[in-house]
Amino acid sequence: MALRSLVEEALLGERTPLFDVKSKSLRPLFRIDATDEAVPVTLDLPRVEKKDTSLTSTADTLGVEAKMRTPIKLRVGGVIQKHVIFERYTGHFTLPSTVDPERAKATFRNGLLRVKFSTARRGNRVKIG
Repeated sequence: MALRSLVEEALLGERTPLFDVKSKSLRPLFRIDATDEAVPVTLDLPRVEKKDTSLTSTADTLGVEAKMRTPIKLRVGGVIQKHVIFERYTGHFTLPSTVDPERAKATFRNGLLRVKFSTARRGNRVKIG
């Protein structure tokens, strides 16, 4: 199911808006990779400090909330544009495979948040006595 949604998103374009005017939040730029052993995620969070960042995760999702040190003022809209001040980053991402959120490790440096998830084990050997 996750692979199908990733393919649809790649073919049909981004379904999640890049900003939310009501909550004054931007969606961070991100990159999600996957191997058999790990799922590394990198989030670009300029103007953010580690202490103002919050992460949540489940076996197949990652959520981030981060308050900016200084707000960003952008023009949004089509023909009629208006200035909007964005104060935070908010993002909820579907991971490409099942992970173990208890073993996740995160680092934050120079506005880049890197989260490395270990892929969840699919089963254990059973010893026959």
